[in-house]
This record gives sequence, structure tokens and C-alpha cells, in this order.
Amino acid sequence: MWDTSVIERLYGGQNEMTVAKRLTQKYASRATEWQAGTIDLATIQAWVAESTRLATAVTYGKLSGFACGADLEQTHIALGNDDL
Repeated sequence: MWDTSVIERLYGGQNEMTVAKRLTQKYASRATEWQAGTIDLATIQAWVAESTRLATAVTYGKLSGFACGADLEQTHIALGNDDL
């Protein structure tokens, strides 16, 4: 995950693996409910589009040096104190 520093800052220095494990545990009781649900393709596409729009505008779009479509293997984005 190229944006691990965002996770670490939002979760008090915890790494992404620790955060993922805690979220998995937190929502484990709802997994069966979610897996049993039916969601149509249009709903999934709307969710993906909204997530992309929000990530671009709210999270990554405000970061200095970020550009949609940039080669993130070659680009390092340093987070400042005002980025979160």
C-alpha cells in the first residue's frame, strides 16, 4: 500500500497490518450479514465512483505533489502536518 503513512497518522502510528486486523475483528460479527446480502452491479459501481471521487477530492487531491494517474512507483509524496 503506497499510502501507509496516511494510515499510520490516522491510527496513532499503527501500521496498516495492525489496523486491518483490528478492523477485521471489529466487523467480524457483520461479515455473515454482508455476505448474505444482495447488491446489484449499479450499486457497486456507484459506490466505487463515489469512493474514487472522495479520495481524489478530499484525501489525495489535497496532497502536495499528488496527481491522478501518476506513476506512484516513481513518485514519493511527503505528508506535512496539515495534510491530515
